[in-house]
Amino acid sequence: MARQPTRTKPALHLLLGAALVLCASAAAADHLRWYGTLGAGAAFLTDQDATIQDPGLPAANGSLTHDVGLSGSATLGRYLGDDDGDVPRWRAELELLGFGADRDRFEGPGGADALGGTVRGYGGFANLMYRVWEREDLRVWLGGGVGYVSLRMSNDTGSLQNCGCLGPDRNGEATWRIKLVGEKRLDERNAAFVELGYVDLPGGFSAPAGGATTRYDDFGLINLHVGLRRDF
Repeated sequence: MARQPTRTKPALHLLLGAALVLCASAAAADHLRWYGTLGAGAAFLTDQDATIQDPGLPAANGSLTHDVGLSGSATLGRYLGDDDGDVPRWRAELELLGFGADRDRFEGPGGADALGGTVRGYGGFANLMYRVWEREDLRVWLGGGVGYVSLRMSNDTGSLQNCGCLGPDRNGEATWRIKLVGEKRLDERNAAFVELGYVDLPGGFSAPAGGATTRYDDFGLINLHVGLRRDF
């Protein structure tokens, strides 16, 4: 069964449009400042439903679980508008995100089987954030955006290796993300932050040489980051 080609152009157009908006805002309001962030932390991949179809046998439905992994992100953004000389309530940003985690096990009708292999991915997003709360040096931002994520699942080396049914897969598509950011201002230009976010991840389809095919459903990434923000 041939994979349907992924449609990357709409997501790329959205990211390009967001970049143009950021540049236009800089030209229209020079007194507003840019900012950049770097963050890293834990990646929690949600369980992923999968259907294994071996020729001549009933389909086996199960769920793939994952170990806790690592993720990191970087953003370049711009404060939008003004708020009586205070920090504006809105900001727009471009974000790069990378993550990876090991597979743990496949839980199916016959019980749980150990798995090997990894799930790794990266993505780019155009986000819009809104400041929902502020007190002295503390701020909370809530927002999200749209973008594109590329995902790679490596071959498995666990107890299902002889099955030949959980082969490698590579997929990518347009997607969305949301996040909640809490900041502690360190000085006029620098702040530390904690971020909790979610990214919708695409499923896929693999057909190894063994004959069995596997269809992976969509799943999700929960990222928990700590990092630094600098205004400039």
